[in-house]
Parts: sequence; structure tokens; C-alpha cells
Amino acid sequence: MRLSLRSVVFLVALLTAQSVCACPEPTMDWSPNPVCVGCQSVLTLDYTPVSGYEVTYGPWVDYIAILPTSNSPTANGVIYNNVTNAVVDWSDPGFCSLVVTSKLDWFCASNNTSGTSTNFSVKPFTVVRMETFKLTDATNANNSKQDTTDSDATPTNNILYLAEDTNGNARVILNLTMTPTNGNAGSLFKWQISGSGWSPASGDFSVGTITSVWTDAGGAVDREFTVTVVCNCGAGGDCVNCTYRRMLKITVIRVDTETVATVPANRSRTKIGIGEEVVCSVVPSMSVNWSVSGGGTNSPATGSSTTFTASKNPSTSTVHAQVGGADCTVTFAVVAPTGMITSLTSDGSLGSPGTNNIGAKSFFDCWVLPNDVSFYKVKFQENIPGESYTWPDGTGGTRPSVIVPWGVGFDNKTTDTVSSGLDPVARIFNGTNYVDFTYGVRVPEEYKNEAGTWVQWLPGENHPRDYRASDRKARTKLEASNTAIGGWMGPWQ
Repeated sequence: MRLSLRSVVFLVALLTAQSVCACPEPTMDWSPNPVCVGCQSVLTLDYTPVSGYEVTYGPWVDYIAILPTSNSPTANGVIYNNVTNAVVDWSDPGFCSLVVTSKLDWFCASNNTSGTSTNFSVKPFTVVRMETFKLTDATNANNSKQDTTDSDATPTNNILYLAEDTNGNARVILNLTMTPTNGNAGSLFKWQISGSGWSPASGDFSVGTITSVWTDAGGAVDREFTVTVVCNCGAGGDCVNCTYRRMLKITVIRVDTETVATVPANRSRTKIGIGEEVVCSVVPSMSVNWSVSGGGTNSPATGSSTTFTASKNPSTSTVHAQVGGADCTVTFAVVAPTGMITSLTSDGSLGSPGTNNIGAKSFFDCWVLPNDVSFYKVKFQENIPGESYTWPDGTGGTRPSVIVPWGVGFDNKTTDTVSSGLDPVARIFNGTNYVDFTYGVRVPEEYKNEAGTWVQWLPGENHPRDYRASDRKARTKLEASNTAIGGWMGPWQ
């Protein structure tokens, strides 16, 4: 077959084009990108092998430059180029493009040809600098700390104090500002909270602002933490070339309470009696400012602990432990006496047995209610108004008005003596028969409040005296929130 000159020329051109297209070409890869200020981006040169071709030299960097883009600000760095490789130390944040021309020399043995392949690349870059790292109390936006320094210095005076809430939690908001702000490169920086109890305890800023919650698991728990932000753009996450860091500390505080009264057994209770004392201590131990709202006092005003003394008025009082911007509180329900239960302790004696006189004397244990608090600091009194009554024989009887002060211990207990004294047996003879007879003695109970005013709290207390005609015996009772009854006794000489 004979070919025309035109056909031969076409085939030669086609073969030549195929040969050029099939020769090895340089390839380029930059890493990392995006990248942090202070870190390096490394250019890796390689080529695509082609069967029948030998790369005789290269690939190498023929030209490299940093060019601005239409976005602002413009990133900058220092290029280190050793022909076979290139490194950029990034010094300024922003946007740019790296323009690179790379080449390699090749030889094709099959047709004894050689040549040079060229690759031209324009790679957009985002270079990000961490600016302000801020921790904010999730319950109080005014309580925050921030770090803007580039060194990894220990933040001795940069501690965010958080108050543990009644559910045993504390919440912190983590936020990192970056330049450029529209770089969408939050994943470049990773954060971590040392110690246990936080969820989440680590992550990056790809989602923007993060809220982490600490939970008191009970027992010996971590309460002092270091929060660190580091560059996350290097191989495996940590950038070995970056010294830019942010670091803050968190301390979670709690107020523990212990009543001075050892009874009731629950000394950590927050329901207390009027006037009751509670020792409040901050955990972990440190000096804080103490104060009280809602009534009551505390002393001292500063230190790791204070003693709260409840008001002598029923109230809701809150003790505040303040340090930094944190206000850790514990609230007490302060209650007044509401009643009194009683029981017979023993019966007494009014002399020697006989037939002339009647009367009774008994001892009663009494406990002020409620019994889940203590009233050991309260002043009580019986404000007895006095009584007038008439015996069955027509004789008038009286009980004088009298004030009887009394108090209780930690257990709210006191002992009351109810005695009728001695009266002639003839008092219960009505001229025809001996008859049963009873008279009562009203004993309203009062306590002294914060203003020094006596407040009645058990107006219906009564101490009856019973006399029995059949055997001339007598007994006493104590009627409060319940009734306790003494034994029948007498008659007496």
C-alpha cells in the first residue's frame, strides 16, 4: 500500500503528539493546607512513571512565588527552596496562592528521544492565626477569662472559677477567635481539658463555640483543670514546628456544710432551726469572700470557711462564697418551732403515804418539733397566765401567772415537771360525797425572735390535774402536740 505525502506527515505528527503526551510529568502536593501561622507547608515533588521512559533528572522547582488573591488579608511567609524541595514558613495570616513551576528531564530508549516536562500549579492557601482563647461561665456571661499570648506560659493568674450547681454540674463555654475570621479553619486548632469529669473533654473548633459540662461523680474528683489550645495542622495532628498555644485554668468550687449540732444525724442538711449554726467550707480549700442574703450572719468574712448563724426568724437564707467571678451558693430553709411531743419520764412523790392530802407530781420529757432541725440556740419561755377555779367543797383555788424560761440541747429535748402540790382531801368532798375533779393550767409556749420579741408558737399547751374520788388519788397530764399522762398517786400524810 502506498501512502501520500500528506498522510505520512499526519502520522508523524500524531505519533509525535502521542509521544509527548505519554512522557513522565512532575506532580506536586502541598501539606498542610489550610495551615497555622508559625507552621510550615512542605512541597512534595514526584512524577507519574511511564513505561519505556526514564527520568534522568528531577523533578525540581524551577519557579515559586507567593501571590495575593482577591480575598483579604494576604497571607505571607518565607520560602526556602533547595530546587528539589520547598518549604514555606508562614508568618502572616490570610489568603494567598502559591505559584510553582516544576520540571523533570526524561529519556525514551525505544525511540532514543529525550526531553523536559513542565508542570505549572497555582495552589490557593488559607493561613490562620489563633487570636483570643476565651472561657466563659455558662451561667454567668460576666464571669470569663481569656488568653492572647503566643507562649506556652503557665496561667498562674488566669483561672476561671466555676460554681458547682445543685445538680453537681458546672458548664463552661470555649471560644477561639481567629484571623482571618472567614477562614472556616476551626479544625486547625484542637483543645483539651486535663483531668476527669468533662464532656466533651477535647475537640476542635470546627463547630465554632463549644459548651463542655463537668459532673461531680462523688468521692475524690478533679476540681482543678488546665485547658490548652494547640495547632492541629501537622502530620498526625500536632504540628512539631508550631509554638503558638493558648492556655487557661478552671477551678470548680463547691460549698460543703456541717451543722454545729451533732443531732440530728444528717449534719449536711440545709433545713435548719432558727438561730442554728452551720460551718460552711469551700472545696477545694482556698480563701473566698463570704456573705449572707435573706437573713442571718456569718463570721469570718474571708477565708476557706465561715460559720453561718441563722436568723431567729423563719426565713430562706443563702450563703455566698465568692472568688474571681464565681458565686457559689448554698440556700438554707430556716424554720421556727411548730409543736412539741412529750412522754412520761417518771412519777415523783409529794411525801409519805397517808390519808390527809391529795396531789400528784410527774416528770415529762419534751421534744420541740420539727425534729429534723435543732433549736439549741433558741430562748424559750412558758408564759403562764394564771388560773382561778373552785373546788367541789366550794373553796376557791388559784394558780399565779408566771414566766418560766427554758431551753433545749442539740436534740431539742427538755424535761418538764408538772406538780399539783398538796391540798386537803376535803377539797373534793361536796358535802355529801367525794367527787372526781379536774382543773387545767394553761401553759402557752413562746420563743424570742431576732428583734427580741416573744413569739407564741404553742398556745394550746395545757397541764391538767385530775383527782379521783374513789381512792383519793391524783395525777397530772401534759397536753402538747400529744398527751402524756402521769400515774395515779397518793393520798399523802
